[in-house]
Amino acid sequence: MKKAKVITKNGSMTPNGRERVMSLRMGEKGKGKMLGSVKYWPWSGISCDQADHIIQEIGERCGVKIIW
Repeated sequence: MKKAKVITKNGSMTPNGRERVMSLRMGEKGKGKMLGSVKYWPWSGISCDQADHIIQEIGERCGVKIIW
């Protein structure tokens, strides 16, 4: 089974600067591909849980093992 890594970036990538982006990527740094991403609010427990759930769904859909 292929592996994919979860990458989290701070608000500099979002329009309002307060959100975070969680991405699921596979392959080598600079040569891999993004399988999917989700924006979430880091101060909201519900938002964080839903972001985790969405990343898991993306991993299942793509058939990869997620490395947190």
